[in-house]
Amino acid sequence: MVEPTGFPRGSKVEGVDADGAVAVTAVSNPEGTWRPYVWEDGVAKALPLPSGAPNANISAISNGRVVGHDLTADFGYFAVLWDKDGKVEKLPGGTDTTAINADGLIIGTGKTNLWQLTQAKPALTGAGSLNAVTADSTIAGSAPTVGSKSPILPAVWHCS
Repeated sequence: MVEPTGFPRGSKVEGVDADGAVAVTAVSNPEGTWRPYVWEDGVAKALPLPSGAPNANISAISNGRVVGHDLTADFGYFAVLWDKDGKVEKLPGGTDTTAINADGLIIGTGKTNLWQLTQAKPALTGAGSLNAVTADSTIAGSAPTVGSKSPILPAVWHCS
């Protein structure tokens, strides 16, 4: 095992891209801050915060794109995407993200659960939660099943 160097203090690894880039959220408890970084080749590059958001948390990384959520000064959450150049954009109608695949399909929480990059896609039908998205845009999560003794069961949705 090799211990990597160059991570910001308080780093929590949020994901690893296919090229080895590591997405981290650096948490500073005394200051109460969250800062997003991408670590590559021993160097941590800070990702920008959108205006009005003093904090940001990363959820996932894929194909050079990073997703997560920002927290406003009055504790409002909104979902965000950092593109391959590090430019940050708010995702319409969302409060948080869960995952992104290499094609830019993003799953999350809030009024809109799906985006193709920054474009909202129709929400999935029914109740439940989304947890992962595969390379072929299959989404895994959980959903209630009518008549089942278990209120929540695994679920899979196939998106095109």
